[in-house]
Amino acid sequence: MVPDDPKINPEFHFSPSVKAKRQMQAFFDADTFEKEAAQGHLTSLKEKSHRITKKEIQMFKNKKEEKKKRKLLASFGGGSII
Repeated sequence: MVPDDPKINPEFHFSPSVKAKRQMQAFFDADTFEKEAAQGHLTSLKEKSHRITKKEIQMFKNKKEEKKKRKLLASFGGGSII
């Protein structure tokens, strides 16, 4: 016979969802978080992110190339190659 009290019932106490909630409550207020999520106050990261434009991609590539050139020059003593 398994008691109905969740604190005593091992099947309920060790379920993955209850265990995760118990661990989260050690760091923040999990109940408030769940309420806000249910009300829609929390937005996902996908909504906040934007697509990278071609200009930004080119800027990142140029920045990476400049970094490689500086690293190569530094490995040869930092002088200019003629």
